[in-house]
Amino acid sequence: MMFASSIVGVAMARIILRPLAYISETANRIGSDNLAARIPVPDQEDELTELTRLLNRMFDRLEISFKQIKTFAADASHELKTPLSLIRLHGEKLLGDGDLTAAGTEAVHAQLEEVARLNKIIEELLFLSRAEARALSFEMKHQETATR
Repeated sequence: MMFASSIVGVAMARIILRPLAYISETANRIGSDNLAARIPVPDQEDELTELTRLLNRMFDRLEISFKQIKTFAADASHELKTPLSLIRLHGEKLLGDGDLTAAGTEAVHAQLEEVARLNKIIEELLFLSRAEARALSFEMKHQETATR
């Protein structure tokens, strides 16, 4: 009798907890690559329905935050390119005029190196924001290495 009631108890617990397991599985599938996905809200009004709504609101906030971060990175990258280009142009003009001392020429060269480094960082930020927005397609190539 105890064995039978244990089996019935375990079966009932699984049936009762099945919606919670479904919510958990769905929440685990939602990641940064599919933040638009949501957990389906059950028809009945109970604690699980409220939990589902709470999780969906949290995913809404996360999705908005991720979009804001991506937009900021892209916007900041574009906004920084213009002033850096102007700094580079002025530095190149100074070098082209030939009116600088040796120390001045060295300082302008150092400035141009830093501008180039910043431009590289900005290009990497743009690349990442485009990749995250799925605006880039990647082609994987397999390279064989010869063993001798």
